[in-house]
Amino acid sequence: MPVSCHTPHEQQTVPSPAQIRKHATQSKIPIARQAVWLLIGLPNAGKSSLFSRLTGLRQTILNFPGITVEVRAGICPLPDAKQITIIDTPGVYTLEEQEHTTPGAASEEIRLIRHLLTQRTFQEQLIQGIVFLLDASRLSMSFRLLREVQQFHLPIVPVLTHWDTLSQEALHQLKAILGNKVFWINSRTGHGIEEVKHHLAQCFERLPFKLCPAPLCTGCALWVHARQPQIPQTGSTRARTWTRKLDRFALHPFWGYVLLAGVLLLVFHVVFSVSAPLTELVEHGIQTLGNFLTQWSQPLSLWTHLIHGLLSATSAVLLFVPQIALLFLFMALLEDSGYLARMAALLDAPFRKLGLNGFSVVPLLTGIGCNIPALLSTRVVREPTVQQRLFWLIPFIPCSARYAVYVLLIGAFVPAYWIGPFHTQALALLALYGFSFIFIALASWVLTRWRTPPAASLPPVLELPPYQLPSWYTVGALTWSRLKEFLLRAGKMIFVIAIGLWLLGSVRLINTPPFIAFTDHVQESLLAQIGKTFAPLFTPLGFSWETVVALLSAFWAREVFLVTLGGLYGLGQPDSETQLTHTLPQLLAADPTWTTDTIIAFFVFFALALLCMSTLVMLAHLRGSWRKALFQGTITIGIAYFLAWLAKNIAMSIS
Repeated sequence: MPVSCHTPHEQQTVPSPAQIRKHATQSKIPIARQAVWLLIGLPNAGKSSLFSRLTGLRQTILNFPGITVEVRAGICPLPDAKQITIIDTPGVYTLEEQEHTTPGAASEEIRLIRHLLTQRTFQEQLIQGIVFLLDASRLSMSFRLLREVQQFHLPIVPVLTHWDTLSQEALHQLKAILGNKVFWINSRTGHGIEEVKHHLAQCFERLPFKLCPAPLCTGCALWVHARQPQIPQTGSTRARTWTRKLDRFALHPFWGYVLLAGVLLLVFHVVFSVSAPLTELVEHGIQTLGNFLTQWSQPLSLWTHLIHGLLSATSAVLLFVPQIALLFLFMALLEDSGYLARMAALLDAPFRKLGLNGFSVVPLLTGIGCNIPALLSTRVVREPTVQQRLFWLIPFIPCSARYAVYVLLIGAFVPAYWIGPFHTQALALLALYGFSFIFIALASWVLTRWRTPPAASLPPVLELPPYQLPSWYTVGALTWSRLKEFLLRAGKMIFVIAIGLWLLGSVRLINTPPFIAFTDHVQESLLAQIGKTFAPLFTPLGFSWETVVALLSAFWAREVFLVTLGGLYGLGQPDSETQLTHTLPQLLAADPTWTTDTIIAFFVFFALALLCMSTLVMLAHLRGSWRKALFQGTITIGIAYFLAWLAKNIAMSIS
């Protein structure tokens, strides 16, 4: 255990209660009342692994007002039944408040850490110390950051990571110089973790409820810093050698992109192919539970309707869980192995032309499956400006729900025949996807010139972390914390809104008290009445009131559009998917209101309008503001309406 070293008394300013209340965050995580400690270090120094070892699964993701970077907090159990709160801050290279020129040191991350160090408060608790990670493979950079952290005069517990990757000669020199002045830990094996906890427990006893006038461990840090010139800077011989060999292929100007395409294809194939049966299993389980709970009640009874409503809202949340969990699992694996940084380096140049960066490929490709995990995966994009642009662009990506609607309507309205080697319906589907991606590229270009500064590209010399085997303990804890964030925050709001939409589609107005009654016919529902009220607004697009009602129901989930449209065309509740996909296209093709120009206008509107409750809730959660999310939804619907009207008039003039 390191020797406790004390420095002379230094005057410190304790924040007032008013300052504490002003700067306290709004997260609801249960905070240990005795102590709060910050975890600070360089990017890829092993903070996430150490955080997971200290806190286990007792962690959550925090949302600081005005901050888009990911910050986690968790409860660390100590000996003698004590507990402290650990905050895992973003990895940075410097705390200097100036335009950053090194990767990862985004201004928001620096501002957040400086805010915590300056105010020394978190949820009305005083921050009482820092666990600082010294990366053995980058000691000079670590000491530069340590010197900046020391200026805030907080107790520092120095821990040394990545020492196990050094050559034997460098390791012996380092041990002889540092000795017991730092904790030697290996977060992957758990070596040294208990010693850190025991030392934090001793600090806990000395710092019960207030700031310590003399930092406990800063003397140790100063002692180590004074001997910096003697410390070997050779880095990891074994890890760096293997990294250089692998990067000859992974960063190759041709084979690097081949590998990248293969990795992305594998990840998204596994995510969506494996999640499909899991989603069906969840859906079947909810349906079975509903049948069991309603088997002894009348079909139109209040109990039956309430069960159907609650289970429908529950499925609106749980059906996203398999995709989100698998995506976060693969993202954590790529990040912990070191390959995610290589992906960003390869794609940064072409994506920067659109105002994005290399990390943007993950959410953009994920959006083809579902916009919800795509929005959540923007966590890997560290540049706040790029994150804000992706929030605007992702809802335009043609997701699998849009695909289902496209396929059915193309089958109804596009004649099926071959043009050489190409099928007309396949060409129509390709044209819809091409329209969406061209619009996304144009929208990104416009966003780079409208109120937002250009995206900061990765630096010419990018420090890439060495390859390593992912820690399953860290990957599992990170995946669970992100999944829990979705369930406990966005999931609750999705559930509430889903209940409201279900009520609109399940009740009708009557003339006698209580003036509402349940109905199984969507034509009689309150949702249909609202749709008929708004139908005149869509007359310029040629939409019938049935189409407007179906579009309103699509706000629950885009695929619900087909079921609602089938009910409005007299199918009721389809007995099978086959009945819906075969009978509904015939009914639509026979409807004279679906003219060629109306069909084109509908495809344009449906491709661009933000008609997804879950996407809107997720935007409000990530942006930290319902006002911003509703503004974006209104703007996208307005753009979709205008372009659909324009497309309809162009089609009419041509025909």
